[in-house]
Amino acid sequence: MKKKTTERAPVLDQDGYEHEPSEINGSPLPDWNSLSRRPKLTLDEAQASSRGGRRAGAGRKPTGKIRKQVKLSPATVHRLTSYAKHRKLNFSEALEHIVTNSSMA
Repeated sequence: MKKKTTERAPVLDQDGYEHEPSEINGSPLPDWNSLSRRPKLTLDEAQASSRGGRRAGAGRKPTGKIRKQVKLSPATVHRLTSYAKHRKLNFSEALEHIVTNSSMA
């Protein structure tokens, strides 16, 4: 025989939120006071950590190239994309290849 459970109506605050819920979807909430917390790290400890944050050698390595934004017609983009795909280059490499190998005076 199944045990009957009595459900009590939640106590809501003025904004409609449940005040101090004891369970969620029938599962009891943990006792927050008994849970262990990770101690806060000092600045030196955080910098010595091997994960996240600023540290020497982190991030992308500089390529020595300058980022520029250009506007091209759809036809030009299509031609450059085809050129790059044919030569197994990315878009920037294809554009640089064309510019450096052209007869610009």
